[in-house]
Amino acid sequence: MRDLCTAPKKIASRLRRDGRLVITNNGRPTAIMLDVDSSTLEETLLDLRRLQAKRAVRDLQAEAVKTGVSKMTLADINAEIAAARQERAAREQA
Repeated sequence: MRDLCTAPKKIASRLRRDGRLVITNNGRPTAIMLDVDSSTLEETLLDLRRLQAKRAVRDLQAEAVKTGVSKMTLADINAEIAAARQERAAREQA
């Protein structure tokens, strides 16, 4: 992090050379910098959004396995949906 402030030209040069840099703070990774230009910026941002979505799904799946939710039957799922709808209807009537 310190080099970003004290040696930005050095960082920019390494970024152009390597295409990416891992930014650390006290030795711990905190960010990734990617080399982009105006012709690839939107595509790169879309790729990053897709990656974030993929990671979110993976994390949800892992949590479902950990908590046992992944073993729910279709009947269990439908019962949960029905209960949630009843709760919502009760709140709306109140």
